[in-house]
Amino acid sequence: MPPTQTNVSVSAGAIVINMHNGIPRMLLMVQNNKRYGRPENEIVWDIGPKGRIEKGERVINTIRRETKEEVGISPVIDHNFRIASRFKFEAVDSATNKKYLVRRKVIYVIAYASDDMVKDIRLSPEHLRYKLVPVRQALEQKSLKRGQKKVIREVLKYLKKNSASIQSKISTRLP
Repeated sequence: MPPTQTNVSVSAGAIVINMHNGIPRMLLMVQNNKRYGRPENEIVWDIGPKGRIEKGERVINTIRRETKEEVGISPVIDHNFRIASRFKFEAVDSATNKKYLVRRKVIYVIAYASDDMVKDIRLSPEHLRYKLVPVRQALEQKSLKRGQKKVIREVLKYLKKNSASIQSKISTRLP
């Protein structure tokens, strides 16, 4: 049966990068399927904390708020990288049990977290577990969607092109 309505939303999120021994690692998290009406045994990896932009809220403030809420840290935002990803999925209205289509645009930035900061990651109930993997390895996660992999490839290009300036930015701004 086709979805009965369409919900359009704009979200913002952070691609959390941790430079560990000179290797950029990316935060990946497993979504809590109960929240999305998917089977519990289906493992769905996500590429970073994100959430809807509230009315009157700036994108950067949404990213800071969502990162703090979902992973409990406040990484340093790189204002020179921004990418948008669009996707759609079916959801189920818990009150009516009817399916509806969600069209979402997510605006991502890179946010740098130190080794000490990633030790303090505390997930919200939206996610079940996390891991930090070298950014290239993130592309190998089977449950990531094409749009998410496109974002990761752009992150890789940006990190490679700007590695020297990123290292100095991280060393001067991270605790």
